[in-house]
Amino acid sequence: MNHKVFFILLISLIFFAACKKPSEKIEKITMKAVGQPEIEFIKKIILSGNTTLAFAKKDTIFDLYYEPFFIVNNKHYPLEGFNNKNRSNGDILGVSPNGNYFVMDYLTVDYVNRNGENILHENYFCVVIDIQSKQILHQMQSDCGGEWNRKNQWISAGKVVVTMD
Repeated sequence: MNHKVFFILLISLIFFAACKKPSEKIEKITMKAVGQPEIEFIKKIILSGNTTLAFAKKDTIFDLYYEPFFIVNNKHYPLEGFNNKNRSNGDILGVSPNGNYFVMDYLTVDYVNRNGENILHENYFCVVIDIQSKQILHQMQSDCGGEWNRKNQWISAGKVVVTMD
């Protein structure tokens, strides 16, 4: 076979495989403790003496994490409200003074087809997470650069954005 034809066929096959949209499989994970042996956590972040935030999967294309769990006293609980289409660096942007809440990065990263061309689409968010209930309580976009005050309020640009407790 002519090398030029082979090269063109190979490039076409790679392009076709890269552009094919994978089928989506959505699973609902309940708050029931997940059995330990099945999960190998890729990234762990210690939140307190007995509580750790851990990610079970890593998106190697974007170098980001998903499928977050809380590990509390060696039992695993999924983070409720985390859409596994989204990703995270696992960056904790701040922990509330009472230690019950934290803000974490939350990113939407995907390719969007515009006029036959795949374009990278990124959206940066952050979420307020309740450690006790193991769920996302609030999502923000423009206020992620804020910080907690002594009253357990998330402050951004001098304004109270979220009040806890």
